[in-house]
Amino acid sequence: MNKLSELTVTVRTLEVNGKKMTQSFFRQLPISRVYNENEFTLRENIQLWGIVRYKIPKYLNEKWVLFESDSILYKGDVNPLNNIPSVEGQEVEVEQIKDKLKHAQDHDKFLPQIIDIDRIKKELVEAQMKLLKYINGYELVKKIKSLPQLFIAI
Repeated sequence: MNKLSELTVTVRTLEVNGKKMTQSFFRQLPISRVYNENEFTLRENIQLWGIVRYKIPKYLNEKWVLFESDSILYKGDVNPLNNIPSVEGQEVEVEQIKDKLKHAQDHDKFLPQIIDIDRIKKELVEAQMKLLKYINGYELVKKIKSLPQLFIAI
């Protein structure tokens, strides 16, 4: 037997100055990054509004994050992961450098003039810092994707 159920849905329509935002107005919003490019962290002084699903022909994005900065409304890429290298790949690099350091420390007593342990330690710290940045990037994407979906008028 088929059964119908009643559902309540909340639709958040995007309004600016009390007027519904149209597709034309949305297309005119400036595009900016919601994250710091080299750090993959949220930029300072940004208020996230939500996610808008809308395809603009000359862009690959079908989802945009709407945000405000310095009283200006922007749209930006929901997924900066296109620019973030893989966490898994960086984890592998960290492990390889750790192995290299252990091997160097084991052989340092025999070949101290050839093995530069300080250089390998510096390489390890840099790789660990990169890994932390990439993890921050993934956390930022999760935060952005959890924003409410907003709707624009036709």
